[in-house]
Amino acid sequence: MKKILLLAFMTLLMWAKPIDTKSFEKLPMFDNPNITLKRAFDHGALYEVEFFMMTPQGGAKYNAFVTKDKKAFIMGNAFDMQSREALRMPLEVDAIKKNADFVYGKGKEALIVVTDPECRYCQQFQKRWSGLEARYTFYVYLYPMSSHAQAAQMSYYVLSQKSDKAKADALLGIANGEGEYMKRPFSEEERAQFGQKFRINGEVAQDLGVRGTPSVFDFAGNFVNWSTLK
Repeated sequence: MKKILLLAFMTLLMWAKPIDTKSFEKLPMFDNPNITLKRAFDHGALYEVEFFMMTPQGGAKYNAFVTKDKKAFIMGNAFDMQSREALRMPLEVDAIKKNADFVYGKGKEALIVVTDPECRYCQQFQKRWSGLEARYTFYVYLYPMSSHAQAAQMSYYVLSQKSDKAKADALLGIANGEGEYMKRPFSEEERAQFGQKFRINGEVAQDLGVRGTPSVFDFAGNFVNWSTLK
């Protein structure tokens, strides 16, 4: 039985490819005016569908698996039997690069960095960036945690800067204890605009599987230990 399952999941990985969402639109689980299908992916033994659902509490993005006969809908994770890693759709690389809050570095190795300006471990990481910029290019997403009282104001301040360099300098300044961010007032309109950007960042963090900050990933979606970068 184990050999059969292993073969099935190896086949699943070999045939993974994006597919049209139209074939899922009339399935009972998706035939709902509050659901918008975003992407679908054929993993070989299973389909994966990404969809946006509106509820009275607001909208959110979800991923689910559908069996090949389209008779079963599975919320949760599916795992590669051999690597034991969760199956997931490839990242939307172009969108992630385009939507980053700023880009730092000029290296050949591109990484996604999700950071909270008030997080002390994030600050430790940021203080090392100058020694990493020749090797890496960081696509940075600000992700202010609700448990950090000043994180949102700090993030507003960083986003209000006019260039990537100015944003990186502002973030490093905060890490070094500078308090300029406290002197900058923001209008309700600006806060709403930044809040919308944070919602986008939250979706990226959700897709990546962020559980805390700082979180670093390559563009295959693999977690990278920031403390080992050199």
